Amino acid sequence: GVPVLPVEAGSGVRSIPSSDLESALERVLDGAYRTERHPVVSAQRAFDGVRALFDVMLVAAEPARISEFSVRCGGESVARFRADGVVASTPAGSVGYNSAAGGPVVATGTDVVSVVPLAPFATDADQWVLPLEEVTLSVERDETPVELLADGRTERTVAAGEPVTLSTTDTFETVVVPESARFF
Repeated sequence: GVPVLPVEAGSGVRSIPSSDLESALERVLDGAYRTERHPVVSAQRAFDGVRALFDVMLVAAEPARISEFSVRCGGESVARFRADGVVASTPAGSVGYNSAAGGPVVATGTDVVSVVPLAPFATDADQWVLPLEEVTLSVERDETPVELLADGRTERTVAAGEPVTLSTTDTFETVVVPESARFF
């Protein structure tokens, strides 16, 4: 695809201030730029999937209700916990909801996801940075309906025991003009 030059894009994707647009375009035309690749995540269920640039979440559909979730990596159990939900964020999405929920900001250019329980029942819940190609999220008990969200959009309901497997399906490429671009 054609790389995009983000302007005033906020945190997570290096962008330039609008006041620098003219000089940034001149530098791009002079070849004084590089590109940055951002993974686009596919969240696959048994019969369908969704795509996200920033994050994928499983969340309880009803307020003040929790469910039990599990995280697997490479076929191995990482954790099982009770919470309002779980968010898996790409590096571009790690500065958003992930960070607000206590997860780490992840450097651009890495093929990992930050996985964070949302409002966990236990006060000592962990967060994980895992290889993107090997992560599976599941609802273990469905005391309340659980929804799958991609980049904040509600996509569908996920049943108990139904795995949601994350993988990289594509990349989104942005133009970085060194003197102007900011990540944080």
